[in-house]
Amino acid sequence: MKRLVLACMAVMLCASAQARDPLMAPGFDSRVLAQTPAAELTPVPQRDYTPVPQDASPQPHVVQSVVDDYTLVSHGAGTVELYECVRVHNPRKMDPCSVPTIIEVPDPRICHKGCCVAVEVCLPQCGTPKVCCGPLGQRVTLDYGCYKVQLTSTLGVVHVRYIN
Repeated sequence: MKRLVLACMAVMLCASAQARDPLMAPGFDSRVLAQTPAAELTPVPQRDYTPVPQDASPQPHVVQSVVDDYTLVSHGAGTVELYECVRVHNPRKMDPCSVPTIIEVPDPRICHKGCCVAVEVCLPQCGTPKVCCGPLGQRVTLDYGCYKVQLTSTLGVVHVRYIN
């Protein structure tokens, strides 16, 4: 036990002897500020806050982004035939503020190679995801930072995995 304590003390002594002081930031030079011209202020553009007529209805917003020959399509209003053979794994790990979204993934059926099917998943509202595809395109991962959604198309079933 004494040897262990002595060995730990020796290691700590060596580590503290080799430690360096933190580097300090360079000093403040007032001559640099005196030579720079004053910044010109540009006016902020005014926003139009006029009321919208009541008969104008909001139009659906369609989001589409293409990454590595894979299209992430979010359909707005309209009818889309959803694929029925979907298995959801870990639904408790989805984002609590997620929104049901319809996206297209590669068709898992062997007889429909190259086609896509529409699947409804719950995706976070924040930002645009980083889309990663597997080597054959059968696995698609939508990475939102702290939340991920992994879609795998195999043997006629689309597997949706929520990862956080």
